[in-house]
Amino acid sequence: MKFESIIGEYVNKIQAFSYPSQYAMIRVVYKDLGDNKLHSQNWYEYLYPKGEPYRQEYHTYEYLSDTEVAFKSFNMNWEHNCDYIFTYKDGYWTASQCGECIVKGNRIVSEVKFNQQHYLAKDAGYNPDGQLIFGKDDGGPFIFDRV
Repeated sequence: MKFESIIGEYVNKIQAFSYPSQYAMIRVVYKDLGDNKLHSQNWYEYLYPKGEPYRQEYHTYEYLSDTEVAFKSFNMNWEHNCDYIFTYKDGYWTASQCGECIVKGNRIVSEVKFNQQHYLAKDAGYNPDGQLIFGKDDGGPFIFDRV
């Protein structure tokens, strides 16, 4: 499976309806910008598509082999944020962070894996004192289905 299969829209409707107190319904969209560049946006579903996304980034990717992809994240000014290596194994592309990811002074911990049907993600942000400021540091990931 090609890494480009990440391009598309995903929603965690089943999870959000099953566990409404634990998971908001979110839409994740990856758009192809050409030349191995992507634009990702995350919305609370009730704001999609008219409201502003609560998170958006640019990304570049480069194949290192058939099963490894270097993935870089940037803010909306194309200022570099974080690096990942995605590895394809057992039917999923799975991300590993390369070193610490610091954005606006806060440490970001991200877990991502996807295949042609599902996108699983868990993010958490910690301030310099180590306190959780967004996301989840316990429980499972958000489980999105391709729309």
